[in-house]
Amino acid sequence: MAYDPIASRYATALFEQAPDRDRREELLEQLSRLESLMRTEPELTQFLLNPDVDLPDKLHVSESIWQGQMRDEVRDFLRMVLSRGRVAWLAPIIEAFRDLVDEAHGRVRVTVRSARPLTPALKTRLVQRLEQRQRGEVLLTEETQPELIGGIAVQVGYRLIDGSVRTQLTALRHRLKQVRVH
Repeated sequence: MAYDPIASRYATALFEQAPDRDRREELLEQLSRLESLMRTEPELTQFLLNPDVDLPDKLHVSESIWQGQMRDEVRDFLRMVLSRGRVAWLAPIIEAFRDLVDEAHGRVRVTVRSARPLTPALKTRLVQRLEQRQRGEVLLTEETQPELIGGIAVQVGYRLIDGSVRTQLTALRHRLKQVRVH
């Protein structure tokens, strides 16, 4: 995927700090927890983004949240991000890091949207087909969107394979509007 050059640079630097698979997975897990915390606690994000709050206070709060549960690499990384005023780039940095780890480990993240939850059998078949096509492990995220009416839409990176009834009806409506009736 294409990322902001700042996010890409920081993610690559952190990725290169972790020489082995286990370390990368652990860093990714901790960064994902941080990302989740910032998403569920918008006050924390606003606090870290606030230019009126001094850096030592931001560092103290961020470290007290983790209470010694953060790896040194993640703590140092967060310090660097905070000290350079790059908190706004934290989510894109984590996303870029996640993609680097996934690529290095042969994983592909796929989002499947459907009008109703997929049955376990359909989900299993879909994952198997996608793994054959992508030639790697597929990490599937399922989203239910009733407005799709039926069918599914599969997103792999920037590619979208949309077989939803809503999209088919929209295409049919567009074609019917183009037909000239004499």
